[in-house]
Formats: sequence, C-alpha cells, structure tokens
Amino acid sequence: MIELPPEKIKELNEILRLPQNIQQPKLQEFLSTLSEDEIEYLRQKQEQTCPFCSIIFGDIQSNKIYEDKKILAILDINPGNQGHFIVFPKEHVKTSFEMKQEDFMYLMNITNLLSNKMSILLKSDGFNIIISNGANAGQRSEHFLVHCIPRFKDDSINFTWKSKNINEEINQKIIKEFNNLMIQEEKQKNNNGANEEYYYEEERIP
Repeated sequence: MIELPPEKIKELNEILRLPQNIQQPKLQEFLSTLSEDEIEYLRQKQEQTCPFCSIIFGDIQSNKIYEDKKILAILDINPGNQGHFIVFPKEHVKTSFEMKQEDFMYLMNITNLLSNKMSILLKSDGFNIIISNGANAGQRSEHFLVHCIPRFKDDSINFTWKSKNINEEINQKIIKEFNNLMIQEEKQKNNNGANEEYYYEEERIP
C-alpha cells in the first residue's frame, strides 16, 4: 500500500493542530490532493489508532449492548454509575458537528430508546445523556461519543457551574443571528412546499 511522503505527513500534522473551525476546510482541501491509495492508507491508520474504531472492527473486546449498521453502544469501562454506557457512530467523526443531520438524529433517537430501557431496567431516579464537543467541553476521545449515565439518589455525581455576568450586547447579537436563522429555515420550508420530516428505520432494541 502507498504511504504518505514525509512532506505530506508534516502538512497533515500542521493542519490537525489548527482550531476546529479552521481545521475542517484545510483538511478537506488537503484530502482533495491525495490519491485514492493515499486516502485508504490514512483511513487504515486512523482505524488502527482510534480505540473506538478498533472496537467497531472487533479488534478490542467490549461489553456490547446494542449494534446496528450505523451505531454501536457499549458499557463504559470507567463508569460513573452502574449501567453507564456510551453510544457512537461507526463512521469516524470527531464531533457531532461533523455528522450528517439525519445520522445525528438517528443516533440520538436510538440513544434515547436505549437510555429509557436502561433506566427502567435499573430503576434509576434520573438519567444524563451527555455530548461533549471539543477538549474544553470535556471531550477526551477523537471519536464522537454520547455518554449515557443512570442517576441515583446521593450517587455523588455533580454537574454544576457558577453563573457569570454576560455581555448584553453579545446576547442581543446572538438573538438577532438565531432569529435570522429561523426566518431562513421557514423560507426554505415554504419553498419546498411542506415541512421536512425525518423517518427512522425501525430498530429492535434488545
């Protein structure tokens, strides 16, 4: 198999050190310069170094609780509580922002069904479904994960933060931008003649 020449490896490493919002377009541009064999080489290297890709391909054993053609769910090896599991796509993506909208919605639909079943099975008092995009948000893996944690009274898990004084000018800018987004989406729906609907394949939840 063709390997990447040293100069391309150096260029790739420089791109991977960039912030996420700058990294993605640079990475796409870089990949467009590679041959099919070079891209296949990168894909295999990625699979070899990502533990979650290794779990998907069966190279690392796991306590699997659900699998279909798109996603996998396993019990966490360092659980916060009994029944703590993680759900992740079989496609190697770093954050939810990189996923296709229909794939993300499908994953979250199955995640919700699995979490409900786990909550009933363990008779939990509550449930956390946690997404962390980026290191500063607590993401520790290069493969996107959803943590699903059953909660029990006095379980010592604590998600808290101190409230902060927020810039009102920035608040107003946020409100304006998101209002514009809603207007654009409404126009798009009207142009399509009907509201967009999403359908999920029926899955048998074990």
